[in-house]
Formats: sequence, C-alpha cells, structure tokens
Amino acid sequence: MSGKIFMMGHWFFLAIIAATYTGAIGPYLAAQEIDMVTGLDSLSSGRYSVVVRGPPWNSEALRPEYLGDWLGGISDTNTSRSTQFKLLQTMMESDSSVSFRSFTTKRMESYYNGQEIIASNDVDPCNIEDAELGAFDMVKCGTDAASLAPDALIFDAPSAYYELNTRKDRLGKCELVTVGSQFSSSSFGFGFPKKSTLSIPFNKAIQTLKSTGKIEDMREKFRIRRADSECSEVFEGGGAEMTIVMLTGLFIFTTAAIIIALCQWGVQKALGIEMPSPPDEEEEAEEEHMAEEDGAVEQEEEMEEEEEEPVPIAHRVQGLFAQTDRIETALKDLQARAKRRRFQPANNQGSGIFDWSTVNGSNQNSFRIL
Repeated sequence: MSGKIFMMGHWFFLAIIAATYTGAIGPYLAAQEIDMVTGLDSLSSGRYSVVVRGPPWNSEALRPEYLGDWLGGISDTNTSRSTQFKLLQTMMESDSSVSFRSFTTKRMESYYNGQEIIASNDVDPCNIEDAELGAFDMVKCGTDAASLAPDALIFDAPSAYYELNTRKDRLGKCELVTVGSQFSSSSFGFGFPKKSTLSIPFNKAIQTLKSTGKIEDMREKFRIRRADSECSEVFEGGGAEMTIVMLTGLFIFTTAAIIIALCQWGVQKALGIEMPSPPDEEEEAEEEHMAEEDGAVEQEEEMEEEEEEPVPIAHRVQGLFAQTDRIETALKDLQARAKRRRFQPANNQGSGIFDWSTVNGSNQNSFRIL
C-alpha cells in the first residue's frame, strides 16, 4: 500500500508539471508570431520607429544634417542633442547597414501651457489638445495620433524604471514596459573645474556612501534598478512569469504523499507485517505452463469420455463366441500337454470338468478347469 501511495504522489507531480509545461509552451509559440519590438536590434533595422530627445532635420535633403530618417516630432533646432540621440548617430556612422527611423521631442515629460502634465486616472495627456507630449506619452498615445506614432523610446535605464514604476502606482497598471537588455552602459558623475578643491571631498564622500551601503539603499528606495522594475517585459492585458512560489502546493502534496508512504512502510516493518511480494517472471512462466498442462489433460479426458460409447449387443455376442473358441483351444492344448507328461484323465464324461492326478507320485493334485 505504501508503494501505491508513493507512486500516486509521483505520477500526480509529473501530471501537473506536464500540464504546466503544455499550458506555457502554447502561448509562447503563439507569441513568436506576434509582431513586436524585442530590443535595440528591432530598431536598428528600421523596422520600428524610435523617439529620442533631440533637434529635427530634413532627412530628404541632398546633404542631411543627421543620418537616418526623421519622421517628425515636437522639437526645434534649439533642442539639445541627448545622449540617446548621439548614440543613434554614432551607430549609423560606424555601420552603414544600421538605419534608425526617428521621432524627436523637446523633453521626456509632457507640458501644457508651461505646466507639466502628470498622467493619472483623471488626467490623460492623450486627450488634451495642444499639449506638448514628451517621449513617454508620445509612445503611449501613438495609436491615437497618426502623425506622432513612435513604436518605442530610448532613455537612461534608472530614469526609465523610475518613470514606469511611478506611472503604475498612479494608474494601477503598466501602460508602458521595458523590453530587451540594457546597452551602452555608462556611469554618472559630477563635473568640477580642473584642479578644483571640491573633487577630493566629493570622492571621499562617494566612497563612504558605497562602503556603508547608502547608495544601494537609495537605489532600492527609488526603484531605479532593473530588479525593482514592475513593468519589465510584462505585456498589458496578460502575461505573467511563473515562479516557484506558485508551485508550492504541488510540492507540499508530493512531499506529504512520500512521508505518508514512508510512515506506513515503517509501521509495517515495526509490526512485522509482510506484504505479499509480486511473483517474479520465472514463477509466472511456471504457473502459465502448469495451467497449460492442466488444460491439455482436461482436453484428453474429454476426448476419452467422448470415445467411450455403449457397445452394441451384436458385438457383445461375437465377443462371447470368440471367448468360447479360445477356451476350447486352451482345453485341447492342456490335454496334449497331459499326454506328453504322462498324465491320465481320471474321469472324462464330457461334462467339461476334468480331474487330473499324477501317475508316479503318491500325492494327488487335482484342479478343475471350466
């Protein structure tokens, strides 16, 4: 019984794992056919458009000021070139096969009449006329604004994580998500004039913050790390990553079945209860052979019973006559032997009964033959 409980728990575990894998692989295979941005490679091929902070340019000019296709945006020639804008230009200069289709904007935040628009459940920048959309809202509102429809944006990772997390806190859902891996990593720093007396105290202060863990605490507090991002590679309207915590019940059930099986086995051993072991292959083969022999004997007995039929009366009469002839032949043979051995018949009346006696001996032995 303990073995059955153990196997039940084992097969239940395998069934759940197989069902989980089957349920996960279906959506994964279907997602492979969905057209979506997966990273920087999707943008560098020109298949998808990207928005960055930077100045506009005429990409159709004979000698355009910048490389790539400029699709439009909310910026002017006085807009400074951001780090992301310079990165795209550098990539296109170093590799002729790379071509970005770009939108540009003045800033990352949205403004209306000189005031910043903070998206919430009550305020939607996409519905405000004459609003200057920032990069985040240009991507979010792109489906509604045909002229401003970038597929993605590129920005500093800590700032992007912070913005997406705060938007989720206000709206209760992820309107935008980060995809792909980080690229072109660089560090932040403070700039000081050459031979400034402030550089040494600042360096010591930064080292102290690192050694005491203050910098890491601040990164965790403001959720600017990738591990703290709540909107990374999770698509709106569904899609979640299965963790080991979700399978806790399965492991508890399997462990309980194993413990119960072991406890029952221990109790049987302690009480001296021996469970009948299953017959091995040789015993099973011998039993099958004996069963076949018993079946053959039964078939022979049935055949003999069928062969033993009542003998007709005419056959019985013929058998009696044959026996009489054999008896007469035997009597004649005995008489002939008696003459050769000097036996004399004491009386022969033809009655079929003969008494025989010896001639030379004093003892007389007689017997009767029918």
